[in-house]
Formats: sequence, structure tokens, C-alpha cells
Amino acid sequence: MIMASNIAIEKLSKDNYDGWKLQIEAILVKNDHWNFVTGAERKPEVTGDADNATAVAKWISDDQKVKADIILSIHPSELSQIKNCKTSHELWTKLQNIYESKGPARKATLLKQLLFTKMSDSKNMNEHINEFFMLVD
Repeated sequence: MIMASNIAIEKLSKDNYDGWKLQIEAILVKNDHWNFVTGAERKPEVTGDADNATAVAKWISDDQKVKADIILSIHPSELSQIKNCKTSHELWTKLQNIYESKGPARKATLLKQLLFTKMSDSKNMNEHINEFFMLVD
């Protein structure tokens, strides 16, 4: 689990993208970093003057912090897929392309998860029902 301002979320794995995405997005919005991920906060054009150089350096630093927050919320087994991403926006887009597929493979995986969802002793009925409806969504 990753802790962000006393908020714990489960690390991204191949089985929990939808819940992870919702939680990491909330953390990034809360920390005013969501615009880097969406690409709305664009890197300033390099012009050569001192103020511009400072703005470019600040953007790079802030973007790398956002990228680090996302990477730290990913299970180590999934990191090889995003190791070459340079910006937080590129990283987010890559994760969407991998985990948010709408194709038949994604549908088959979700159907399999739905069919094999079991009630365990460690979960109460509400947790089980919430997990079921999350998969349905």
C-alpha cells in the first residue's frame, strides 16, 4: 500500500486497475498534480531567458514528482511496462493503454474475475457485494 497524506491505497497490479485509478487520481487532484497527468499543464517552450529557464526547470521538477508518486503506487511486478516513460502524462497514457483496454481480452479477464469471485472468511457481505459491483461496472 502507498501512503499519501495519511491515505493508503493498494498498489496497482494486473487485477485492480479500476479501483487504483480512481484512488490515485483523487490523490493527484488533491495535491494539485492532475494537470500534469492529463497534459493540461504543458512544459513551457524554451526561449533562453532566465525566467523561462526557471519555469522550465520547475515544470520538469514538478512533473518528475508526479511521475514518482504514480510509480510508487505501482506494484514492482508491473514496473517493467512503464520504465521508459519520460513524463507523468506519458506514463499515465501508457497505463491506460495497458489496463483500460476495451477489447475482448479485457472483457474476458473481467468476466473471469466476476465468475470466480468468492466470499472469503476475511470479507463481510458488504465488501463482497462492493467488489462484485465494482467488477460489473
